[in-house]
Parts: sequence; structure tokens; C-alpha cells
Amino acid sequence: MNEIPDIKTKPKVKIDEQLLRKSKVQIETEKQVVVHIRLQVDELPSLIRIWPNTFLICGNTNSKSKLLNADRISFAPMWTQIDKKTYRFTLIFEGLPKDCTFFDLVEELDTLDRFEYYGIARNQSDIYHLDLIP
Repeated sequence: MNEIPDIKTKPKVKIDEQLLRKSKVQIETEKQVVVHIRLQVDELPSLIRIWPNTFLICGNTNSKSKLLNADRISFAPMWTQIDKKTYRFTLIFEGLPKDCTFFDLVEELDTLDRFEYYGIARNQSDIYHLDLIP
């Protein structure tokens, strides 16, 4: 008679620990934070721009999430001209650490006209709407 092979329905799988750590880092990296900003402008026309050294800084860990992309605002050295008193633009950042509960948006420049917003409470969607008044 032919013997029926023993079939395992739930095989034990062992995954390399280093590979697991790398995949967790990659998953964390793929997350993004979207910040929609409504800027109130006093003088028209005005010019605005964002510098690549703009970060989200986690209040718990001081880790920085880099600015990845921007919509409706130019990256320095270019400028975006504003012709309305209220102007909206969007910034996209790397994901925040899982344990981050609040963060700051900081454009790291030595000027008074930099973008800053402090004490932003973290939410589950990682999509934020901020009002900035210079």
C-alpha cells in the first residue's frame, strides 16, 4: 500500500529577528503625517515659502519627522505669491513614532518669520488642520 504523507496544516515558521526589526522600521517609515494649514495674511500681495529643514518634533522623544512634500507652497529658494487674506497649503511629513502623543511643527531657521506651531495633540488619523497667524 501507498503510505499517505503526514501533512502539517499549521507549519511552524521562524523569521529572522533582524528581518523582523527591519520590516517594523520600514512599516513605521511608510506612515505619513498630513498637515493642512490655513494661513491668515495681513498684507497683500505676500510671499511665502517652506524650507526643507521643517520638522515635526515629537514632544515625548524629541525625534524629528522630515518634511517630504508640500502642496500649494514653494520650497525655498522659490516663493509662492499670495493674493488672498486666507491661504491654504499642505505639508506631508514622515510618520511620527508610535509612542508620540503630541508634537511641534518647527521650521528650523534663525529668522522671526519662520513657521512654528507648538503642542499639537496627536490623533489616530495623523491628519491635522492648523490655523497660522503670523
